[in-house]
Amino acid sequence: MLENKARFVEEVCRDELVVSDRKKTELLAELKLAGYDLFPKDPADVNAEEENGEDDGEEMEDDDTTDAELAKGYEYLLGMKIWSLT
Repeated sequence: MLENKARFVEEVCRDELVVSDRKKTELLAELKLAGYDLFPKDPADVNAEEENGEDDGEEMEDDDTTDAELAKGYEYLLGMKIWSLT
């Protein structure tokens, strides 16, 4: 998780990843495409992943992942203060 956070901050600082003035849907799709790992906060989400045979902390590779699921999984990145920059 810390490696993902550091990479996220570095990419934002180098203007490789733009977080301000963008639709959240676009940003979520870009984070998924860039290979950032999903870390859902909700214990129910973690339990559901374990039941489906997914390891804790691994990126969900399901192409049908909804924006809501992505938003929950990327909250550890988007919840940082950098997300609120305009």
